[in-house]
Order: sequence, then C-alpha cells, then structure tokens
Amino acid sequence: TTVMVAHAWSFPSLPNKRTIQQDTKEVLLQWFQNSDLVAKLHEKHVASSQVQHMMKENRWLIEADDDLKVKFATGFWGNLVSEMMASEQELLGDWKIQKIVEAAAGGDNFN
Repeated sequence: TTVMVAHAWSFPSLPNKRTIQQDTKEVLLQWFQNSDLVAKLHEKHVASSQVQHMMKENRWLIEADDDLKVKFATGFWGNLVSEMMASEQELLGDWKIQKIVEAAAGGDNFN
C-alpha cells in the first residue's frame, strides 16, 4: 500500500500558490499599518509644522559611518529592508499616500 503525505510547505498543483515569505510580509505590513506605534507617530507628524520621515529619528542612520551604512545596504539586512519596502509600496502604497497627505494638511481627512 502506498501512503501519500501532504506537506504544508508546498502544493505545486495550486494555481495561486503562496509562499511563507509572502504571507510573512503581508502579516508584518498589516501589523505595521494597524500598530499603535505607527498611529502615535502619525499623530506626531500631523501635529508637526515640519515634514518628517519615520526613519529620520533612527540614531544609527544618523550617526553611523558611511562604510557601515554601505555594508548594511548591500548585505542581508539591507536586501531584506529593500524587499520589505517594495512589498510595503505594493500592499500599502495608497494608504501611505493618504497618511502623508493627511499629515501635510494638518489632520484633515482627505479621500
């Protein structure tokens, strides 16, 4: 008797096969979009009289030597950040634009 075992990791016959990587990105980006951290930063941006990017407050990005920044950007973590940013744009691009416009307008809700 032959026993067939289905593995949860891959089903090549399915037309819309998703990968764990895609699912993980989606979950992380949904968390990001709905997190208290992002909501608080957005409130701060709305109240600010200056344009501000979330990553501008990262001390490492400000103070690190250029050599370390290049090493980061061309290494594993830089590639991971690059992939996440591309996924963020694909999945949350419209939402981000709405938040940027809202912050620029001082909190008015633009649709």
